[in-house]
Amino acid sequence: MFNSNHYLVILSGGWGTRLWPLSTKDKPKQFLHINSNKSLVEQTVNTYKKQFLTKNIYLTTTKNYQKIACKHWHNLIIEPKKKNTALAIFYATQTIYKQNKNAIITIIPTDHFYKNPKHNIILVKKCQIHCQKNPNYIYLLGQKPKKQDKSFTYLVNTQKNITKIIEKPSLLYSKKLLNKSIISADTFTFSAEFLTKIINIQNINTNYNTALPLSFEKFLKNNLDILSIYSDEFEFIDLGEWKNIFDILPKGKNQIVTNSKHFYNFKSKNSLLLTGNKHKTYGIVGLKNIAIIDTPGELLICNLENDLSYNVKNLVKQINEKK
Repeated sequence: MFNSNHYLVILSGGWGTRLWPLSTKDKPKQFLHINSNKSLVEQTVNTYKKQFLTKNIYLTTTKNYQKIACKHWHNLIIEPKKKNTALAIFYATQTIYKQNKNAIITIIPTDHFYKNPKHNIILVKKCQIHCQKNPNYIYLLGQKPKKQDKSFTYLVNTQKNITKIIEKPSLLYSKKLLNKSIISADTFTFSAEFLTKIINIQNINTNYNTALPLSFEKFLKNNLDILSIYSDEFEFIDLGEWKNIFDILPKGKNQIVTNSKHFYNFKSKNSLLLTGNKHKTYGIVGLKNIAIIDTPGELLICNLENDLSYNVKNLVKQINEKK
């Protein structure tokens, strides 16, 4: 049964530099067909559309991506500029609140892969019901960390209460957080009225011309008293870097992932080769834990071990600084 007051907002304004060179400024990862014949946006909508009214599912993006975004979903909230996730969420909340003063909003990213989507959808539904009864909190969904990883936001907690938020710690620090924190799924549920009140009480600048870029995590760090962990059993895989893409794709002999029809291997294993060239012949010898991403204009060769694929964004920064 649909709840007409429950809205889903899918954040889709980022670039996804860690998936360069497949993800670019002109066509970022959320609009790509990475692990399916559907884009990440379309996969996300398909996962949740049985839980929400179609008119209550929104995609937030920027003017730069409006033309491409409308090909993937029709309900758009267009930000005037790219100013990071906090302003995107504030803008979406204010837009929906004008339509429905009783709105409960769930925010999700586009780049998550769910092994058990039905379980996660049930948690989102239960969280919405709980939020209606207890609207004076922002509820977070996440999972217990299984291994050290620097690419997540960690919620240090005592039961449901969050005592500290740590964004993208070092690999060593993330190991120390394993037994005393939860990994945020960047999935938040809240009353539109409640968040609007917080914005007004704190006099937060939501003017896109004058406001500074701000991540929603930074906003949450300053408001720990209104945060609550609803569940630590929301399992997800963040498709933000090549290591995680490799993990979810079907593997052939020697744990090799490739879409090339002209591929040859000698004593290589645990590696990824993606190409847009249907006719080119590829050969790899003696490789292990390597990603090769070949596009018409760029070539990436990246080690997949530990947190190394996370650092592709640093490479992209170097490339952009040289241009």
